[in-house]
Amino acid sequence: MPNQILQVDENMLETKLDRLVSEKVEQLLNAMLDAEADEITGACRRSYTLECKTNAARRALEGEPLARVARDAGCTPTSVYQWMRRYRSEGILGLMDRRNAPMPAEPMPAAGDDVEELRRQVEVLRLENAVMRETIDVLKADDPRLDPSMLTNRERTRVVDAIRGEFGLAACLKAVGLKRSTYYYERGAIAAGDRYAVLRARVAGLFEQGGRAWGYRTIHRMLRLDESDPIVVSEKVVRRIMREGAMRPVYLKRPKRWSSYAGEIGEAPANLVERDFHADAPNMLWVTDVTQFTMDGYKCWLSPVVDCFDGMVVSWTLSRSPNADMANRMLLDAVATLRDGEHPIIHSD
Repeated sequence: MPNQILQVDENMLETKLDRLVSEKVEQLLNAMLDAEADEITGACRRSYTLECKTNAARRALEGEPLARVARDAGCTPTSVYQWMRRYRSEGILGLMDRRNAPMPAEPMPAAGDDVEELRRQVEVLRLENAVMRETIDVLKADDPRLDPSMLTNRERTRVVDAIRGEFGLAACLKAVGLKRSTYYYERGAIAAGDRYAVLRARVAGLFEQGGRAWGYRTIHRMLRLDESDPIVVSEKVVRRIMREGAMRPVYLKRPKRWSSYAGEIGEAPANLVERDFHADAPNMLWVTDVTQFTMDGYKCWLSPVVDCFDGMVVSWTLSRSPNADMANRMLLDAVATLRDGEHPIIHSD
């Protein structure tokens, strides 16, 4: 009986290998026919290699825009979409050319090295399909952009555990890009379970008890001060648990402080200077601003007028309060220094 089962498996494998060899022959014949047709008709028809189609399909599955992928590959977005669908459902075999071409009367014999290479390719494809199937199962989603590289180390460990019995540990680790030491570490962590399961429940209960208004500091303090069952743990752990559980406290907005500032009254004057603080003569362009100083126990404000010609201080006032009287006295003192015919521009922020 075991010999019969072995014979059946060998027959099935030979059938698969014959089909793969036939597809290789079809590709060669199609390429020859296309070349002859181009020479006869003079057309320049673009053919796409398996590598080109595979690269385009993988880029599309990763979420890259179809138009950009099509532009780089030199084809239409529709072709890229069809390649993506076939690659997602059938793998690389779905991108091989399967046009009906005349088959030779007798199948071409394959050398021993070719058969072994085909066996290896079949195993690689089966492993890729198994990894993709387990990836979809772990993430619980049927997203065409799913890729094993999107998984965390723990999720990759679960994928390897699901298929290692069929393909071996070394091949599975290489397929998902996981180191052996990381794999065994994650297996130990999975077996140990969640060490903060009890703490998560306590934190969630206190968060609800506080009306979703308590932050991690309050909850941490209540955990430590609980008389019946105190828990001593770091604030960082409580904060991480609340972040992972989406427990964000709701804070009341503080009322704004009262301010007597009512905003600008009237239209703002035109900016005549436009950052050109150069003057060719005195009393052509003045600039002013208010500066606050902290003195011994009180504050005071300085308001000077500076001439842009030579930087001379035309006038200045000092006050314990930044009010209009301070600014008006400064302007009156500055205007008093002008001679007949002088009309300077005064600029302020």
